[in-house]
Amino acid sequence: MRSSKVGRVRHGARVRIVCTTRGDRVTGSWGATDVWDRLDSGRWISDAFVDTGTDEPAAPDCAGGDPEPSKPDVPTKPEPEEPTKPVPGEGATAWEQQVLDLTNAERSKKGCQPLRLDERLTKAARLHNQEMRDRRYFNHISPDPGHRYPEHRAKAQGYQAEVTEIIALGASSPREAMQGWMSSSGHREELLNCSWKSVGVGALPGTGRGNSLLDTGPWWTQMFGAR
Repeated sequence: MRSSKVGRVRHGARVRIVCTTRGDRVTGSWGATDVWDRLDSGRWISDAFVDTGTDEPAAPDCAGGDPEPSKPDVPTKPEPEEPTKPVPGEGATAWEQQVLDLTNAERSKKGCQPLRLDERLTKAARLHNQEMRDRRYFNHISPDPGHRYPEHRAKAQGYQAEVTEIIALGASSPREAMQGWMSSSGHREELLNCSWKSVGVGALPGTGRGNSLLDTGPWWTQMFGAR
């Protein structure tokens, strides 16, 4: 499960649930769950609402790792050099700077102005990464009601304009994270939206502990701002 877990399926389409990161049961109709299922592109989808039609267990927990029969082919490559662990409020780390550079390079191809790195949005992005790691979830919606949505997290750091957020889990490098975002139409649309003027980037290296991506990471967040 080291591939980028981004992608979309058509509304009403059927998918095969490989495993879920929210326990070993996906019950009832339209139960919210993180679902991993390989697309024709070889990538994966997640953050799905799945109509199982049953209260019986629909999939095992992903904590045991990616099932071998459906594991995507990933080329063998050397382990990336991890940057210093991000500290909220400080300057961009090496990984975060690479994400910013790659993002602005893609935006320039469309004729968009480069994004300005905003310390407030960067702090919000880093803190979201840390919360996802510490509380073992992967979602734009925080379980903490005090900063449940991206706009709440941005305002908590003093940023008052409109924002949106893209996240990734398990990508081993900035380039792999960017490839995942660019392969997803929804993520790509936000990344290449010329109306965004500023950005906060958070890149949190993996822990090397456990078998689940919710334990090992790495975690990636970009928060785009309207001014």
